[in-house]
Amino acid sequence: CECFEGYSGTQCQDYFCNGIHYSSENVCSGHGICNNSRICDCYDNYSGEYCNSFFCFGYGERDPLACSGHGECIDIDSCHCLPNYQGHN
Repeated sequence: CECFEGYSGTQCQDYFCNGIHYSSENVCSGHGICNNSRICDCYDNYSGEYCNSFFCFGYGERDPLACSGHGECIDIDSCHCLPNYQGHN
């Protein structure tokens, strides 16, 4: 067989997302699966081309409204609050 670009193997069964084999635990940043179109399908609460972004209480981690605008989103639904602020979000 001569495989299409992005596929390899004796029957063109192997493919990659961002250069990582589809079956690797590290594919899609470990937060999704690499489908046979070589696109990451992210698990819940993750987003981005390679599932390397996450959400804080419904907002993207870098959205100014994440953590009510008074902290930094450090993990899924987890904020590090600015001084004089406290709470979950």
